[in-house]
Amino acid sequence: MSLLISAQEYHASRIDPGPIPSTFEEFMERRLVYSGFHVFAKFIGLAMDFRAPDEFMSMIEDVTRPLERSMALSNDYFSWPKDKEHFQQGKGANTVAFLQQVEGISEEEALESIKRQTIALEESHNSALERLMNASIFHQAVQLRNPLVRYPEVL
Repeated sequence: MSLLISAQEYHASRIDPGPIPSTFEEFMERRLVYSGFHVFAKFIGLAMDFRAPDEFMSMIEDVTRPLERSMALSNDYFSWPKDKEHFQQGKGANTVAFLQQVEGISEEEALESIKRQTIALEESHNSALERLMNASIFHQAVQLRNPLVRYPEVL
């Protein structure tokens, strides 16, 4: 557990919690750190007793990073009706509000932008996962206590 806390503190230390970011990339980097999704992924890896050599971590991050971004965007998309009220009171952060403020677009345009980005992130994830699964050297190097089972097969 201390490893997870250390990872969260490390990522949080990289982000200056100062004024509203000026670019979408800066906003997303901050959003991802405060969401804790990266810690969740590490926790799942520990729970599955997943071990991979360091040289494969960039390939793994190519698979997980789009998911982290997609989860943050999906959360903001679906929580916007609730967050809208909080944001009007000067509380919270949401991608919809950020896009409206910084890019000067309407609420509908912001929601549509989030949809398009989420679809693109899903495609990026699928491509990266395909590359990872086709890397035979990866299968030889990764150690799993239990073999991976696709979720539908468990049901």
